[in-house]
Amino acid sequence: MVTTFRVTDWLKPTHGPERAKIETADIAADGMYERWRPGTRLFVAIDVDPTVLPNWSRDLRRAAPYRRAIPDARSLTCPYGPS
Repeated sequence: MVTTFRVTDWLKPTHGPERAKIETADIAADGMYERWRPGTRLFVAIDVDPTVLPNWSRDLRRAAPYRRAIPDARSLTCPYGPS
């Protein structure tokens, strides 16, 4: 599944393009989830492993723990990609 996002906030990496295309496993392949409609506002966390389903929620409050972790995360390095 290739999804194009209009990104409003980058957490890790700390910055990136305004639009990002991300290839992941298909969330709707087994009929468990419905496809996201264009314009859907989501909190999305993408795993470094493209076979892992994205961690997503329509409840944007789910981003709060990630945002609280940002100060500590800034000093960490990631062996899988840019920080």
